[in-house]
Amino acid sequence: MKKIFIAAGWIAMYLFIYLMANIIVGLGLILVYMFSLFGERTTMHPMEFLFENFMPMMLAASVLAIILYYLIFIIRGVNLNKYTRLKKMPAIRVAVSALMGAGIALLLNGILPLVEIEQILPTDLTDLDALLTSDSFILTLLTVGIVVPIFEELLFRGLIFKALKWAIPLWPALILQGLVFGAIHLNWFQFIYAFPLGIYLGVIYLQFRSLWAPILVHLFWNSTSVVLSFISPDQLTLYHLLVWAAVGLLLVALAMTLYYTRARNWRPGTKSLE
Repeated sequence: MKKIFIAAGWIAMYLFIYLMANIIVGLGLILVYMFSLFGERTTMHPMEFLFENFMPMMLAASVLAIILYYLIFIIRGVNLNKYTRLKKMPAIRVAVSALMGAGIALLLNGILPLVEIEQILPTDLTDLDALLTSDSFILTLLTVGIVVPIFEELLFRGLIFKALKWAIPLWPALILQGLVFGAIHLNWFQFIYAFPLGIYLGVIYLQFRSLWAPILVHLFWNSTSVVLSFISPDQLTLYHLLVWAAVGLLLVALAMTLYYTRARNWRPGTKSLE
């Protein structure tokens, strides 16, 4: 029981640091808005200004949180890279992770429009599109495709999952970290796929014993989705969606083939990555 309370304390601190990073960046954004308003460089409503700058805010908060985590571990005298097993992987494992991430993204982006999920969760999707839409492809790719996956894997798989595995049995820890990962998105639509995705990324972390594995899966998943999102819906046909799904399925199959023939190194009884 003592271990559980200690782990809960560390997890609360990790999440609090991310919250503080968002608050700090948010306050900075408010100052920018106030200076722009008084300098008559903007006439935007505050919420409109927030929506327009949400992407840079998310990018800055993620980077700041990563810096704060490293500072905390420097103060503790612990090497964060070693603690989270942020270590190099063989090229075959890098390829498997990248193929799996891109393949799943193509598969889901090809299938989901066909089931018209927007009819089920229209409000969630509207809010999500409003927050995660940017006119800049580079900014969106950098934020959603690269920086956010690195931050989220460091937090959820590298820190939270690590603390849970130390305090409770492996499989409950795996499920719980996925649950926290899904819940932190604060959106039912995202929770539906983020919860199982979190569990899957945890399994990848265990199998490859390097934080780079879930980072790469998450990174290629998000980056591929970002690229596809910039294609105008008016240009998409049933043929395009089916091709995406088929290519995605082939990439996933190729990744699984490479994994089971060359990259597999899984110890089901592993309880700790140390």
